[in-house]
Amino acid sequence: MIRLPLLVAAAALIALFTNAAPAGRGVARAQGGGITLQRLATQSPALATPNGIVSRPNDARLFLLEQGGRIKIYDGTSILPTAFLDVSGIVSTAGQEQGLLGLAFHPNYATNGLFFIDYTNTSGDVVIARYSVSANANVANTSGTPILTIPHPGQTNHNGGQLVFGPDDKLYIGVGDGGGVGDPPNNAQNLTNLLGKILRIDVDSAVPYGIPADNPFATDAVARHEIWSYGLRNPWRFSFDRGVSGDLWIGDVGQDAWEEIDYAAGGASKGANYGWRTMEATHCYNPATNCNPGGLRLPILEYPHAGGADCAVTGGYRYRGPVAGFAGTYVYGDFCTGKIWGATKTGTVWSSTVLLASGIGVSSFGEGNNGDLYVVDYYSGALYKILIDDTDGDGVPDASDNCPTIPNPGQDNVNANMIDLTGKRAFNDFTRVNSDNVGDACDPDADHDGLANVVELALGPGQPSHAACPPATAATDPLKLDTDSDHASDRAECALGFDPASAASKPPVNPANDADHDMLPDAFETSIGTNPNVADSDGDGISDGIEYIRLGSNPLSANTDGDLCGDGKEVGSINADTLVNSTDLLHVALAFGGSASSGYVFDFDVNKDGTINSSDLLLVATQYGSC
Repeated sequence: MIRLPLLVAAAALIALFTNAAPAGRGVARAQGGGITLQRLATQSPALATPNGIVSRPNDARLFLLEQGGRIKIYDGTSILPTAFLDVSGIVSTAGQEQGLLGLAFHPNYATNGLFFIDYTNTSGDVVIARYSVSANANVANTSGTPILTIPHPGQTNHNGGQLVFGPDDKLYIGVGDGGGVGDPPNNAQNLTNLLGKILRIDVDSAVPYGIPADNPFATDAVARHEIWSYGLRNPWRFSFDRGVSGDLWIGDVGQDAWEEIDYAAGGASKGANYGWRTMEATHCYNPATNCNPGGLRLPILEYPHAGGADCAVTGGYRYRGPVAGFAGTYVYGDFCTGKIWGATKTGTVWSSTVLLASGIGVSSFGEGNNGDLYVVDYYSGALYKILIDDTDGDGVPDASDNCPTIPNPGQDNVNANMIDLTGKRAFNDFTRVNSDNVGDACDPDADHDGLANVVELALGPGQPSHAACPPATAATDPLKLDTDSDHASDRAECALGFDPASAASKPPVNPANDADHDMLPDAFETSIGTNPNVADSDGDGISDGIEYIRLGSNPLSANTDGDLCGDGKEVGSINADTLVNSTDLLHVALAFGGSASSGYVFDFDVNKDGTINSSDLLLVATQYGSC
């Protein structure tokens, strides 16, 4: 499975970690990271050397592999005492990387009950075998049928073991290079054997299996037809991105210096050569120089062994779970140190951040039905659910939340449709002067409509409403995004001059004439030069409609007045130019003596005392130069 020879040297270090956080604990906490591990099923005995987590569609259970040959079931509450399958009598664990290594359920398991396992037999060979479930859904039939045996002579390590049915319903099989230091026979580059490869077979078209006609070497006179891609050292866990059909992610364990994550979009993994033993990650291995002949698919991520601490990558999954702000993050780890990383893409470049220094033996990740991720500790036998730290529960991870304590789910949603609430929700309150006179995202805004609670509470019969909002006939509700339940947000109605507390007063919605739902009709956007298909043409975080109608800033410029800050970062700025300066003083001076209900677009009555006077000038002056 993983780099167990090196684990002997690292055992003392890992033991320190696991002793510091005993198996019976309920939660492991991040060290300033972004995830928490929640211990599941704390009963004793724990799992024995777990190395795999597998789920199947429309099934809440998790199937947990034990290296010794058993598959256990976690039913959502506990780990069932009776094994789903026990093949310990035919599995060899003589080598530290041998054992039961993989499990995959047939795409039609619900009707045919078939599943497949990957294990090393008592001769040391890698075996793929077909099994079936019994009449008891929690117990499999004990007899199986080997469908593929891969000779693995001479060494006990580098067996691979991952089994996955792809989005094409074909079975993908990860196989290590046969072991030894540096792949002495160069198996990974040899297309006449199956070692150091990912294979692809059709388990339905023939007995024991068929070769898909579109396999890259399906008609080659020399190469093995099962090969899908090659040049891998020991692919320890790979996965398909459930959010982007066909995208393949591989964690390939390195030799002495580098660990790598390989990625291929769509079907680009077909026939791919990932470089081993010519290269270790992006570095020459054998030969030591001038090693890249061209045409190799090099990793998108790599990390060094760093003096022997990190030493064996465990591939993971691209997150597609319920925390929207974490979507697309690729989660993977290192077995030796227990570090868990999150990788994200900026432009064309992927980079990683340590989410948690867990100290556990990260032997495998797993993905549940709803996209939640799980991880097992090889040493303690513990099963954990990975929780994305989101203190305020707004769907934006704390690590990227501009206010992690106040729910504000619209903060990253510049395409919010504030008129039609059947779609996305309104954006945050960056652009308003709210309860703390700062206008930041931490002003309490319980219903996320962009109006602070204190502002909404101040609205009532006969009272002037906030900014450009007309007098309300009844108080708006700070706990509701849409007080009058007319499917238009309070903020949108205020911005457009409609009463947010009266369902009879509602802005018209015509998606055919406002494609991006930014409150500006398509024809009008064309006339002023904004993009009718993009709600935020200048990308400053404020929709075109809000800039044009409510703020008076330029929807085609992310920095309307060319000062030090962009339009989307206003703090105490009256005219939405993001900097408190002479322009703001001028606006107050021009409106001096007027009232807050005089119809001005901006918040000239800074202190909300009903009159634009010297107090407002003073407040602007004290914030002068701030951003």
